[in-house]
Amino acid sequence: MAETPDSTIRAAAEAYVVGDGDRLFEQLHDGVHVLGSEQLENWSGNEQARHGMRGELQRLLPDGPGSVSGELVERALNPEVEEFQQSDEMAWWSVTADVTLDGRYYREASWTTVLTRNSKDWQIVHSHFSIHR
Repeated sequence: MAETPDSTIRAAAEAYVVGDGDRLFEQLHDGVHVLGSEQLENWSGNEQARHGMRGELQRLLPDGPGSVSGELVERALNPEVEEFQQSDEMAWWSVTADVTLDGRYYREASWTTVLTRNSKDWQIVHSHFSIHR
């Protein structure tokens, strides 16, 4: 787990783009709620989110790591402090930018994440990733 909200976002993004579900799931709070673009992408709790997101990672990255990139990924890997709203116990971050799959422009997408602090570590308690249609 990460010690700051931006390091949690960065760790989640790094794990997502290479399909590392285990590292991604370390960033999730036990009571996480994850929403995606599709109706069935609505998972509550860490176990349900793990199952659903693992399937999403396998669908999105069938040929292995490195096929997701773009400005949204770059901004998630280097989240700017100005994009955060933060208190002592909660933080949220939101970005809208393009996503590239397999080296080709795919679509614009949005990622909004709410984080909570447990003792000294930050975890994602709510996340909504949506690919614009």
